[in-house]
Amino acid sequence: QNFIEIKNQKTVTAVKLTEAGVIECLKMDLVLTDVLPDGLFCVVIFDIPENKRKLRELLRFFLKENCFIPFQKSVWISQFNMVKILEKIFAIWKINQWIKVYIVYEDAEQALLNFNE
Repeated sequence: QNFIEIKNQKTVTAVKLTEAGVIECLKMDLVLTDVLPDGLFCVVIFDIPENKRKLRELLRFFLKENCFIPFQKSVWISQFNMVKILEKIFAIWKINQWIKVYIVYEDAEQALLNFNE
């Protein structure tokens, strides 16, 4: 599936992950992510242009397959801490300009009160 690239040179054989290989490794990392503490969520917010509708649908499918649930059509939430991995995947896919990934507190007002105590 073209996940690695092998180049034979004079004295060594170089093996490196292709872009597809890197993405596959990152997808495997998604499975191993930690559950966030109670009240915290990983939130993906996106605004992909209309002329890239298929990309938007693929993103929704990808999020659904990786334990996200839709909060709105372009806002998805998960209880797993996937921020760093998703940011890497979205950068490789060159779609990060339309997507933001956050960790948010379910009750922001209560979080501020707790912070100020």
